[in-house]
This record gives sequence, structure tokens and C-alpha cells, in this order.
Amino acid sequence: MAINSRRILKIYRSLDKDQIQLVFTKKIEGKFDIDQWLQKLHKLAIMDRLGDDTRIKSGDLSIVFGIFTAFTIFLTVSKPFLFFFPVGFFLLFFYFLMMYITLNKIDIGNNLRVFIVPLLEHFKESGSVIGPIDLKMDFSNPKKDEKLAGQMEDRAQSDKIFRHHWMEGKAVLEDQILIQWDITDIVKESGRNFGGISDEEDTRKKNTIVHKLDIKFQFPKDKFELVNDENKFIDSGDHWIFQINREDSSTSLAEGMSPAIFLNALKERFAQSIKRKEFSQ
Repeated sequence: MAINSRRILKIYRSLDKDQIQLVFTKKIEGKFDIDQWLQKLHKLAIMDRLGDDTRIKSGDLSIVFGIFTAFTIFLTVSKPFLFFFPVGFFLLFFYFLMMYITLNKIDIGNNLRVFIVPLLEHFKESGSVIGPIDLKMDFSNPKKDEKLAGQMEDRAQSDKIFRHHWMEGKAVLEDQILIQWDITDIVKESGRNFGGISDEEDTRKKNTIVHKLDIKFQFPKDKFELVNDENKFIDSGDHWIFQINREDSSTSLAEGMSPAIFLNALKERFAQSIKRKEFSQ
């Protein structure tokens, strides 16, 4: 774990101004080529993966050494010559507590490493996207007060609904189809109130997350034609527009939408009632 903490600090010290801003604001937006996006995000994804594992272990060890400290302090009441034990355990408790607090401050939402970076890497390997990608992302905690969309509470149950619109994107596919997408996480926090008390510490909570994906495809009319209109394409003048909605779910905030959900939705664009014009290049 000490090795991981040194690696994390080494990565952190190598970050540029924009990357450090992302670490603390949890937000980033811009229009860059795939290589530029990966250059900005890949290092942060590695730091976040190492940080998540080390932070959890640090938190567990701080609790363990905190208990040892309290126990040995009680023990030295009758045996003062053992004073060095609580001192040593307290130093370890303080070290792991500070590590936990530090890593918690620089933690980034897991959507960065479980969705964004794998998706960009797929785009790079497949060559399915041409030109820059326009992205706006928010990797902050989805369960913030300002994201609260609904609440219901009684003596037995407490439910909160959070709406976290964390991603917007725009890109051009290799077949010159413009795609725009939005991803929103709907987090339902459910807890059972014990003794009719609704204070947070008296409520056992669990999360259910629905990841909602909306993709809009814009097919240029000079290159594509409708076979039929069963799927209700929208005529926007220069383009045929079709929208696909998909959902994924999880029970942990550490999980995110699977990149496969997004990639499978992209594959469906030609399963619709449209085809490329034979004379188009």
C-alpha cells in the first residue's frame, strides 16, 4: 500500500493545470481529438484506480489502529511501562487517517475510468470516430443536495431520488453520421428507519442506480435515404434524425454504465429503416 501511495503522489505531481482542476472540481469540458482526450484522462484514471484501492485499505486500517490505540491506553492505566504501545498505534492511526482524508479529496467518480477512458480507447482502436469529440462531464458525487429530485419519508422507510446528468457528448462517426448523447444517473437511496427515527445515522441505506443513455443520430440526406418510416425518423431539412434510448442499472455508486451499452446502441444505427445511397462516397 505504501508503494501505491507513492505512485499516486508521483502521478499527482505530474499533472498539469487542467488535470489538477479536474481533480478538485470533478468537472471538465472541451473539444479535443481522441489522443488529446486520452492524454488528459488516462493518467487520472490510473491515479483514481490506485487511489480507490488504497483509500479503502487506509480507512480500514485507521479504524483498526484506532481500536488498538484505545485498548492499549486502557491497558497502560495498570501497566504504565507499556506506554510506547498506544503511542505507536496512535501514530499509525494518524498516518492512515491522513492518507484516507487526502485520497478522499482527490477521488474522482468512477465513470471516468469504467466508462469514458474505455470508450475513448475503443474509438481509437476501431477508428469509428473522425475528428474531435466534444465532451462535457461531471464526475462529482451524484448524491449532492443540489441533485436531489425527490424525497419520501415515513416512520418505516426513507427514500431519496437524485438526478445526476453527468455527461454530454458530440462526435462524427466514420460514415459522417453526427451523434449527440446524454447520460443521466438516477440514484434511489432507500433506507429503513428504526424506532421511527429518521436521522441519517439511524437509517440503513442502499442505493439503486439507473443509468439512462439518450443518443441522437443525424444522417445527412445527401448520403442516406429512408427505406421506410416505421421507426419515425425526424426530417430536419438536411438530415434524417433518429433517437435511441437505453438503460443500464447497478446497486453501487462505484459502478457505472457499461461501455458495451453505448457501443451496442451505435451498432443499431444501421438496423433502422435507413441505408446509404449507392452513389455516395
